[in-house]
Amino acid sequence: MSYETDATALMAEIKKLNADRDAEHKITYNTAMLKIIAEAVKEAPEMNSHIHFNEKLVAGTIKQFDNIDISVPMILPSGQMMTVTMFDIGNKKIDEITDYIADVRRRMENTNLSQTMYEVSIENTMNYLKKGKPVKVALRLLGAFTGKGKITTLHGKEKKNYDAIPRSVRLTKDDLRQGTLTVSNIGSVYRNGKVKTNLINCVKPQVCAVCLDSLFDKQELKKDENGNIDIVNKKYLSMCVSFDHRVIDYDMIVPFFKKLDEVTADPSILEQWV
Repeated sequence: MSYETDATALMAEIKKLNADRDAEHKITYNTAMLKIIAEAVKEAPEMNSHIHFNEKLVAGTIKQFDNIDISVPMILPSGQMMTVTMFDIGNKKIDEITDYIADVRRRMENTNLSQTMYEVSIENTMNYLKKGKPVKVALRLLGAFTGKGKITTLHGKEKKNYDAIPRSVRLTKDDLRQGTLTVSNIGSVYRNGKVKTNLINCVKPQVCAVCLDSLFDKQELKKDENGNIDIVNKKYLSMCVSFDHRVIDYDMIVPFFKKLDEVTADPSILEQWV
C-alpha cells in the first residue's frame, strides 16, 4: 500500500522542537518518523509479528511481539550497507532514539562488516546444529566459505587488533539480530528525489516493511473566506507499506494509517514523545 499525506505542519513542529538544540541533539525527520511509525504500529500490533510457515505441511505459527524492534538499513563509512536493529523503539522517547542512532553511527566507524557478518553466520550455524539440521549446517558453511559470496574474515595481527576494540564501541552480531519489522528510508540517500517506492519486500520471518520516500513539494489551491484562490506550497511525505496477507488483513492495518493521519494533522503530539 502507498500512503501520502501533507507533512507541512509536521516539519514545522520538528523545526520548532529544534529551535534551542545544538547540532548534535537536533531531531531529524528520520528520527521523528521512526517514533511516529512505532506509535502507529502499536495501533496495528499484527504488523509487529513473525511468521514461521511450513509449505510442505501448509501450516505455521505466528508470533506477535510486545517490543517494537526496527531493522534499519544504514550505510557504513566504508560505503557498505548494513541493516542494524534499533531495539524497543516503541518505548523510547524521540531524544533517546536520537542518542541511539548517534551511538550506532559512532560504533559503525570501528566496525568491520565482514567480521561482524561472520559472527552472525557462526551463531546461526550453531543454532541449526542444535536443532539437529546437519544438512542445513553443511549448506551454510559451503555458502559462507566458498564461491563469490564467501565471507572474508580478518586474520593474524588484523584480527587481534580488531578483537582488542571494546565491543561497546563497535557493532556486534547483537546489533544485527532480526528486528520485528523493517523501516527503510530512501529519502535519506536521495533527498529531493523524484522516486516513489512501489514495493518493498518483507524480510522473512517479518510480516511488514515500510519504505519512506524523499519529502517532496506540492502546490495546492486554497480559497479564502472571500472566495479568492491562492496557490500554497506544501511539504508532502509518502511511504510504501508492504505486509504479509497471511497474517495481516486490510482491516488490521487501517489503524496504522489512521494514527499517521492523526499525528500529521496535529503534530504537537510529538512534544509528549520528546
